[in-house]
Amino acid sequence: MIYFLINNNYHRLDFENHLSHLDENNVTLIEIPHTLDERRYTKLSGIFRYRKPPQSGLMAQVMSFLSLVRKIGADINPTSGDTLFFYTEYEILNQYVAGRFMQAGSRVYLIEDGGLGTYVPFRMSGCESLTLKESTKQFVYRLLPGISRIRLHKLNGFIFPWMPDSCITGVCLYRPVSISRIIPTHILKRPFQPQVNCTSGRVVFLNEPIYSIYQGEEEYIDGLIKIVDGLCNGFNEVLFKFHPRETDEWRTRIKQQITFHFPRVNFIKVDTAIEEVVDHYHPSVVASYFCSALLSLCDRGIQPLFLYHLIPDIQRQPIFRETTSVLTDLGYHFVENFSEANSNFRSGLLNTANYQNSITLAELIGQNRA
Repeated sequence: MIYFLINNNYHRLDFENHLSHLDENNVTLIEIPHTLDERRYTKLSGIFRYRKPPQSGLMAQVMSFLSLVRKIGADINPTSGDTLFFYTEYEILNQYVAGRFMQAGSRVYLIEDGGLGTYVPFRMSGCESLTLKESTKQFVYRLLPGISRIRLHKLNGFIFPWMPDSCITGVCLYRPVSISRIIPTHILKRPFQPQVNCTSGRVVFLNEPIYSIYQGEEEYIDGLIKIVDGLCNGFNEVLFKFHPRETDEWRTRIKQQITFHFPRVNFIKVDTAIEEVVDHYHPSVVASYFCSALLSLCDRGIQPLFLYHLIPDIQRQPIFRETTSVLTDLGYHFVENFSEANSNFRSGLLNTANYQNSITLAELIGQNRA
């Protein structure tokens, strides 16, 4: 049996793209929703959905974890002949599920989470010191069933919960990026991506809640205004999309600022996956600070425009220096200033979907069964 474990709409789209090349009757889907729309499937062997209740604080998270692992343990009984594909270690329930499969002798593969979300932290093996609160959290996590070897890997002040490298059979990447973790790497062929009929002069900007991690509130607003000003000068039409995790309070605050300074900017009201947004709006360019989705959109004929490096207090942070290293290795062309952020921009990354020695997910499964 082949299992897929997904948490959000990007994971679902990637799963569905691979599904067309697999025997659906031999596929089971596990859903632990973050921002994940419900969808019906008629041919899958099974679907398990574990919805987490609203959580506030470490103890509430612990109680939710203990409640759900009992349900997962009752529902899912992997064997040595099974294969699990999952997309992120960030959700600790994912780690519990992956651990159950590994303990049973199954193969456990991590598929890249959109690109940079996997590439960058996996290249940074040095961990910053944990605060007392963070160390306490790690200690509590390690008392929970199935995740006794979890580690909180701290980069740029942000926590990445990691499993032991030995508990992952392999990591599947769509681009040949070197990583520092001791996990075998497989370069996947991305399933066929329908090309978008792009509208020249139209850009979609994907906002990110960096004000909660990488910048202060005022610095964020100042930088955002510079970005939107540059896009308004370079494109005929600018569409603004909030990140699904942004609160109503922040959305209102941002919209007021943007509308006051740039009244011609249009706001996209839905929180659907960016892949569905581009199918509807047909932009020629999608811009953001460093959103992982930008890399996946290359394969659909849309130019990805990264802008984090034009904001000095972001650009010099360690995690963004590594982001620059990754994109440079891939051959990305950075704009040198906001005047170059226009409809003539060319990233250098289009038409690079599949690489030499890349394999399909179905071939990977067959290869390991031989």
